[in-house]
Amino acid sequence: MMTGNFIPLTRSVRPLSKGHSCYRPRRTGERKCRSVQGYAVDANLSVLNLVIVKNGEKDIPGLTDAPVPCCLGPKRARRIRKLLSLFKDDDVRQCVVMGLLNKEGKKPRTKAPKIQRLVTPRNSQGKCRRIAQKTQSSKKNKEEAARRH
Repeated sequence: MMTGNFIPLTRSVRPLSKGHSCYRPRRTGERKCRSVQGYAVDANLSVLNLVIVKNGEKDIPGLTDAPVPCCLGPKRARRIRKLLSLFKDDDVRQCVVMGLLNKEGKKPRTKAPKIQRLVTPRNSQGKCRRIAQKTQSSKKNKEEAARRH
């Protein structure tokens, strides 16, 4: 049975490519038509997990009638800078989108994501050290080669 193939328990021929279930391509970019079995969709099912792809003529009350704001902001430092139009020398950690946690009987607190790809002094220090070690070792190797010949 293939997910997303809502043809009730019959076999249908569908073009499949890399990433589809029920198919493993032998070459890059290969696509083939394969016979796959559909899902059982009938009156005996109590729940169907579906995704709304396109809005219809009428809104579904409680689902598509009101816009829901996205509660999560970007986590990567570069994307936070892009969203808030910050400069390179601005501190991204102060501008991260935080979530508010308000529980009954407890004092309200904020929760922030760990910022990825954040350039810190420790990062740049390690990078400088690695570059210095590389140049030093290449210099040493050249000196040894010159001494041998």
